Amino acid sequence: MSTLTIVGAGPKAVAVAAKAHVAGRLGLEVPEITVIDPHGVGAHWLAAGGWTDGRHRLGTLPEKDVGFPYRTELTGDRDTDTRIDRGMAELSWASHLIDTGAYSAWIDRGRPQPMHCEWATYLRWVSERIGLNPVSGRVTNAETSGSGWRIRVEDTISGDARILTSDSLMLTGPGTSERRFLQDGNVLSVAGFWARIASDARFTGRICVVGGGETAASIIEELTSHRVAEIITVAPTACLLSRGENFQENALYTDPDVWITLDAPTRRAMLSRTDRGVLSLQSLDLIGRDGRCRHVMGSVSSVTAGATGPVVHVDNPGDSIAVDTVIDARGADPAWFIGLLGDRARTQLATAAGVDPGEGAKPVGLVAGIEGSIRRDLTVDGMESKLVLPTLAGFNQGPGFGNLSCLGLLADRILGGISGDADGLVTVGRATTGSGA
Repeated sequence: MSTLTIVGAGPKAVAVAAKAHVAGRLGLEVPEITVIDPHGVGAHWLAAGGWTDGRHRLGTLPEKDVGFPYRTELTGDRDTDTRIDRGMAELSWASHLIDTGAYSAWIDRGRPQPMHCEWATYLRWVSERIGLNPVSGRVTNAETSGSGWRIRVEDTISGDARILTSDSLMLTGPGTSERRFLQDGNVLSVAGFWARIASDARFTGRICVVGGGETAASIIEELTSHRVAEIITVAPTACLLSRGENFQENALYTDPDVWITLDAPTRRAMLSRTDRGVLSLQSLDLIGRDGRCRHVMGSVSSVTAGATGPVVHVDNPGDSIAVDTVIDARGADPAWFIGLLGDRARTQLATAAGVDPGEGAKPVGLVAGIEGSIRRDLTVDGMESKLVLPTLAGFNQGPGFGNLSCLGLLADRILGGISGDADGLVTVGRATTGSGA
């Protein structure tokens, strides 16, 4: 029986555990799954995770739930795969609303996007039904051991540490929400901003929000309800951009078969246009209607303490902007997990990515090298110990794997890579539900 340890109990972890549960009930060979998270399932969609206050709207359609696109490719047998899809449909967003008596009201209101906290409630509902009980702890080190992993986990409450072993390791999540340009009371991280909102703080004056993605959008939306004089966004793009949400773009996220035929420059351009540093149409409309919002194109080189408040230094066009408060909303750090890896694991990963391991923990080109090494099963090619990195799989395998656009297909790829044959197909055998306890 193979084992899979997942760091982070978000949508990707829940999707993999859910499909393993459904496939296991049908007698398929699936790994034993352990999920580790210090805050429990869906924490990054709640105030406790530091990325939101939970009251802002989900950018992705909720129907793109843990089973979407309901076109399972796990066994190669159409009848069996369809039975898996039917089992996953019992864990869908619609089934959740039906179970909680909210389906008709949601339809009558025009199928509104759920708030982040409602999405977290859905993920926890799925987890309860599949028996997923995450280990309450924080991973402080993950080191390769033979062809597997030794993972050090510190208990959330006691701080006691223990070692878990696993055949495969899957790393998810956006990393820390605590980073900021300057240790200053008026320069806030994402977590610091939402902590102030939770304490009923009200912002005034000129506010600078650094970043142009959904993390920044939620913060700007919140600020528009405060008595601020101006909200200045700084991002590398000429203006704040939205994802077009047309059929052709969405189809690339749902079905990656066309994606893998595109050349590298086209893929990079598409990712930049549709996924990285873009806002939902709803957010962009709200920001566009507020005359206090203006945008500055450029990259922030530093933030310094001025006589009356922080000063934001922008490389292009070389401006220095004096404001009352700065909020670092650059969002996820794609290399956040490097610090968790032991020396051997970092060396193997750097070698697999085609960079010099001696250049440090985050050598230039490491992230791009990792992105180019992700295989069909979302593991890093060239590592003996299986390391699953779905958040960096977008460039090589399809843009939907890095977000919430094809969670069901993501689960197929990962489970097939761990328990399947050379073609990633899983057969009937001894099964476990992968409860994660």
